[in-house]
Amino acid sequence: MALSRKLALSALSGAVFVAAGELVLRGVGFEHPALRDPIVVWDAQNDKELHSEEGLHRVSPTCLWEPRPGARVPWGAAEDERIATDTRRGPLRPEHAPAGVLRIVALGDSSTFGWGEPYSNSYCAQLEGLLAERGLPSEVVDLGVIGYTVRQGLERWRELGRAQHPDVVIAAFGAVNDHLAAVDLADDLRIAQSRERLDPLRMRAEWVRDHSRLVHLGARVIEGPLPLAAERRKQWFDRWEAQRAHEPRLGFTDYAGVRRVDLRLFEATLVELRRDVEAAGAKLVLVCMPRQRDFEMQNPILVDYSELVRRHAREQGLDCIDAHAAFRDRARVELRGLPLFHDMVHPTAAGHRLIAEDLAAAIAARAGAGEPR
Repeated sequence: MALSRKLALSALSGAVFVAAGELVLRGVGFEHPALRDPIVVWDAQNDKELHSEEGLHRVSPTCLWEPRPGARVPWGAAEDERIATDTRRGPLRPEHAPAGVLRIVALGDSSTFGWGEPYSNSYCAQLEGLLAERGLPSEVVDLGVIGYTVRQGLERWRELGRAQHPDVVIAAFGAVNDHLAAVDLADDLRIAQSRERLDPLRMRAEWVRDHSRLVHLGARVIEGPLPLAAERRKQWFDRWEAQRAHEPRLGFTDYAGVRRVDLRLFEATLVELRRDVEAAGAKLVLVCMPRQRDFEMQNPILVDYSELVRRHAREQGLDCIDAHAAFRDRARVELRGLPLFHDMVHPTAAGHRLIAEDLAAAIAARAGAGEPR
């Protein structure tokens, strides 16, 4: 018998054996599901939105979540505002800015996104107008995302911001999200885990693990009975409960749980972002974001994030827009006579104007532009 025929018969016999084994195991109802920790992308409440076609956000393998293209923006209802096809808020831009037009990318959280306001009131939109008054045409690309930390902002830059070919990159982080308790893992580990989970080879392996009863049988031999799966799930929830037990001290420096981005990782990420931005030929501008005094009194660790932004800018020679201080400048606040906050952290249109004014002054000074006309 020819070797090729023997190999073909062996392969056929193996396939018949596997098929028969699968049929028998399925016939007797045998199952041994994989032992996996629950997958939490954002948190229990927001994860429901991520898997809804009507939600403002969707899952992102690199950034954990991102705005959903075509989704209605609640605060832009009057203009029927929707998220752009590339997940940004605001107008679509060409790949390269026209000649003589400054391209600016803004990275940040819900305040940069413009929570509570139509896009035209956001500091990104107002910044364009203020720069135009100084004779400096510009296009601002708003890549802010609700709930983002600086670690997610770095991934957003790499995935979308760098491709905008910006001259200036604004980074406005540290207001609140970074100090929050991690559900299970800090943001850098969760992003790494998300990437691994979506690796094509791993996805195929997990599909086989989930659907082949013969593989179920092999796992049963190695892992033991199903009660172990329940025990592993219990261990995950025990870790989660242990995190929650520390929450009364979340706003203080002695918090013993895991933060989404602690101060050490926050600064390390700023260093990484600066290197990436400068390697792309752009200039990084930091914004020290504002908060209500009462909120800081309840969460004094937040002041450390603000001071870190200022110190990092000084040490690295970066422009730093101190919106935190500007919102407490009595003369500027009284001049407007309008509330600057919707709540503890989100600026109103007047608050966005303050941020945009200081950004415009700093960016125009770097570009050698004149005073407003």
